Amino acid sequence: MEDIILGNKLKLVRWLSVDSLILQHVQSKKIITTPEYLKLKSMGATTDLIIGLLDTIIAKGESVCRDFLNLLKDDEVNESFPELRKWIKTVDTSEPVQLEMGSQGLTSADTLMNNISVSSASSQSSMEINRSIDSSSANQTLERNGSMVDTGNRTVQDYQKFLKDYHPILVARVKNVEPILDDLKLHEESTSNVREAKTNQSKMRELLGYVNCKTIAERLVNALYKHEEGLMMDLQS
Repeated sequence: MEDIILGNKLKLVRWLSVDSLILQHVQSKKIITTPEYLKLKSMGATTDLIIGLLDTIIAKGESVCRDFLNLLKDDEVNESFPELRKWIKTVDTSEPVQLEMGSQGLTSADTLMNNISVSSASSQSSMEINRSIDSSSANQTLERNGSMVDTGNRTVQDYQKFLKDYHPILVARVKNVEPILDDLKLHEESTSNVREAKTNQSKMRELLGYVNCKTIAERLVNALYKHEEGLMMDLQS
């Protein structure tokens, strides 16, 4: 989604500069925060406002970019921009399948993990992945969908692809979100947005939305090895 906005940024600036009401729409959908809205509103020229808005959205990552593009599909939003309306209909903004742990029991994420290994039924119907990592295979390299992970020195050639491949499982199973968040050292506002989420699943989903560059992706993978070693070993076994 970020690439779509970046690749069409000049056209979006030209189209959206016709009517600054787009700023009201993105605020009402909570795509931007109140401080961001006030900062953008204070910009003089409409063109500067739109450029600032697009840069702000791109910096927020894949999830927010998708929300913005979906907003542009709304007839009420794009009615003043005929060229935008025609273009946005060609943009695929469908989301990847999101698997998470539901409050009422096991969901599709649990079904996926069941296909790997299911422990004997317990009083709470909990599920564990049981894997024994032989020390002799500590330097074994796993290749999955183009991502290379070395289980010995814990390196990943394509951090962003690795996180994307395992996105559903990370959302469902990561529990130590707070210490991972501390290690990432994101912007204060981004950190606050993650902490405000009510469940570990929603926190992790929000956190993954801020992985918008290789540096952050690498820091997140390292933090997962540090605070969720068991899970990472499960994914690699």
